[in-house]
Amino acid sequence: MTPKPQLARVEPPRPKLRPKEMAVTLIAGIKTRGGLVLAADTEEIIQDALRSEGQKLHIVRRPIGADWSMVIAGAGFVDYIGMARDLIAENLPQPKYSHSEIVQSVRKSVRELWEHARFEQGVDLKLLIGSHSSDGVNSFTVVSGAAVRPGRNLEAMGIGDAAFRALSDRYLNQADIMSAVTGDTEAIRMFVIYAALQTKASVPGVGKMTQIMTLLPNGEVKIEKEWKIVAVEKFFSDLQLETAVRLFGPYFGTKEYSVEWAIRELAKSTVLQVKRLKREIQRIEEDPSLR
Repeated sequence: MTPKPQLARVEPPRPKLRPKEMAVTLIAGIKTRGGLVLAADTEEIIQDALRSEGQKLHIVRRPIGADWSMVIAGAGFVDYIGMARDLIAENLPQPKYSHSEIVQSVRKSVRELWEHARFEQGVDLKLLIGSHSSDGVNSFTVVSGAAVRPGRNLEAMGIGDAAFRALSDRYLNQADIMSAVTGDTEAIRMFVIYAALQTKASVPGVGKMTQIMTLLPNGEVKIEKEWKIVAVEKFFSDLQLETAVRLFGPYFGTKEYSVEWAIRELAKSTVLQVKRLKREIQRIEEDPSLR
């Protein structure tokens, strides 16, 4: 009697383990002569469905009297971003650290984190760390997975990095031979808000409020007010820079109007909008009730 063929048993695929919350995000940093500008969106994904809002820029707590400071921007799993922040703080218990000692502490913290993370599948972690050391060095350090490297003058990480870098290449002077991206620091903050706005509009998974902190050369941290960021976003939304290009179509060959007339009208409107924005920013900065 011929035995019945045995069907091969097919094991169902195992579900991929992952924490509940994931920061599918944009984090970016620009080194200027006036400090390290760090930015992040605030959208978080919970269980691949719910879009929530969460903090992705963190000021690392430091001991009393410390003359070093640190800001961390994180992309990846929220729990591990928080764990990395706490481990780094624990490994920097003293009031004074040189830049090399800060980097060594970051490397030690990342090794400790991965001793725990290796037991889970698919853990993703990216950190952009801006630090001011006791020897006066302001610098970025990048953590990608288990790798730690020195940061460049401009860094962008997360799902929105390509869009942010493309805009940076177009508008910023970031030659490698420079010690920092050239330009006024406040103007660069305006650019960061614009680039984040464009990225949120075009890249799914990047959204909600934009946060910006600047680690100043003296080690202090300047946090941009949400009201200011909203005002600048509204300015760029209303300005519509692409209008200048579109003007050439309808007016180039007409006799009634000219391209020159259209550009003059655009220039007048832009000047008025810039003046209004400056007044609004000054009002927001001087009002302590606005955060």
